Amino acid sequence: MLHHGDCLKVLPALPEKSVDLVVTSPPYNLGINYRSFDDTAGRTEFLEWCKAWATELKRVLADDGSFFLNVGAAPANPLMPHQIILAFKARLEKADNGATKAAFPFAGVQLTAAPYTSVAMNGFELGPEWKMIEIRGTADRNYAPGELKVSIHLATARQTVDFGPVVVLDLGQGG
Repeated sequence: MLHHGDCLKVLPALPEKSVDLVVTSPPYNLGINYRSFDDTAGRTEFLEWCKAWATELKRVLADDGSFFLNVGAAPANPLMPHQIILAFKARLEKADNGATKAAFPFAGVQLTAAPYTSVAMNGFELGPEWKMIEIRGTADRNYAPGELKVSIHLATARQTVDFGPVVVLDLGQGG
């Protein structure tokens, strides 16, 4: 079934974990002249709006569902850094010695060549339930295709980890 409408009106009416696929291209807060949306909100207001629809999407998306998000940015000031989010769903299927949780030391977006500097990085913990992991950072400049990679270190214990979609979002220039 295809749903078309204001996400903050449509999503709350849907049952939890009832959606298998979400494809969205929300307004970018770049001053685009939409028919029914003010695309010039203050940064805090815009991020609160994003948090509201993202929270609803998380609620309605099935555990094995997929989420495709189109994002945009304006290169009006190339000296401004870009906010980067590495996001993925994962769960610990089997851990060493029957453990129910495991800590993973590093997930991030980093340079593909030495010195392998991280743009966004953090550790995370997993258990048997699917969990959305978000790792945030700030890119100091625009990077050419192939200059950055996703790296997820799974530590040294014997374990099986299931991963859902892994995405890197460029939320554009902060400020």
